[in-house]
Amino acid sequence: MTEPTNEVNAADFDRLARALDAVAMASTKKMAEPDLLLINSLAAGMKRNLDGYVAEQLEAAINQAKEASGKIKDKQRYYDHFRTYLYKFENGITLV
Repeated sequence: MTEPTNEVNAADFDRLARALDAVAMASTKKMAEPDLLLINSLAAGMKRNLDGYVAEQLEAAINQAKEASGKIKDKQRYYDHFRTYLYKFENGITLV
């Protein structure tokens, strides 16, 4: 097995970040579903190149974006957590 490079295609990262934001801002969980499918597909491809810590940040960003979707109490808090984990993920990768 090869060592993780933490390299992520820049276009895929942009698509992932936009989809995560759309999920977090979705007014219903149902509206978030199409973007979640895209996120899961992109994340699966990215994780093959990620070390454990960076993969954990990606998973946390996804989970917090899901939590923020819909009409929920403390939406801003979940959104802020999502942005923090996305920032940590972005800082742990090399865009190619």
